[in-house]
Amino acid sequence: MSSLESAIIAGGILPEIAGIAVAEADRAGLPLAIGCVVLMKESSGGQNVYGHDAVDCGPVGGPVTEENYREYLANRDSCGCQGVGPVQLTYWAIQDLADELGGCWRPEINIRVGFEMLAGYLREGSVQDAFSRYNTGQPGDSPYAKDAMDLLPEWEAIVG
Repeated sequence: MSSLESAIIAGGILPEIAGIAVAEADRAGLPLAIGCVVLMKESSGGQNVYGHDAVDCGPVGGPVTEENYREYLANRDSCGCQGVGPVQLTYWAIQDLADELGGCWRPEINIRVGFEMLAGYLREGSVQDAFSRYNTGQPGDSPYAKDAMDLLPEWEAIVG
């Protein structure tokens, strides 16, 4: 385990996610601090869980497994989209992209897709805009972006 992984674990990233987060941030060209902020906000440090979006049926909260994810997919069109995994991929096309890459239910794929999205948003605008777009789909000021921006200096200090 690298000292960087140890540092982000001490900051709250789950031990089983730390190496994935470091590798996928590097792969995407995303500052690790930004990735860690999203992991903390979306899943308390990288838990592989479902979100709590108001959907008509299907999973709300609880662990994501390949089996229950496939059940969710079979009902997604009629139930609505739910956040999935460590970075809470919610939009159907993004979930499908993660599935094409190996499975939205797999933390490493889930994080890869989310970090690549964030890196793309960052290339197109400010850090605040990237956080806002990640959560709301729109750049600008949002409660999510404000909270993320408040957390960012701590994570920048952690990762150096």
